[in-house]
Amino acid sequence: MSTIAKHWPAIRQIAYSLAAAALAVALTLGYVTEVQVAQWLETLGKWLGLVGLIIAGLYVQRPPAEPPAVTSQIVHVDVPESFDDVRAAAMRRLGGKHRT
Repeated sequence: MSTIAKHWPAIRQIAYSLAAAALAVALTLGYVTEVQVAQWLETLGKWLGLVGLIIAGLYVQRPPAEPPAVTSQIVHVDVPESFDDVRAAAMRRLGGKHRT
């Protein structure tokens, strides 16, 4: 993983904090209005989010190129022919007598 990707959350926080401080000074000195400060911070947040998304996409772990081999087994199940056969087998297992 790249150093920038590892430290991106801290870099993003620092960049946003510095921009907010600079815009607060500019607002105090009358260079920008409150609406402009809000717009700049919103735009900066979107750009920092986009860069973070790109960094995450570049450094995400990819699955292996070939999927693992799938093995299959054939399972044979004995199916009774009729309800009477099922009932008789159940009665034998439970120790009861089968009435016909």
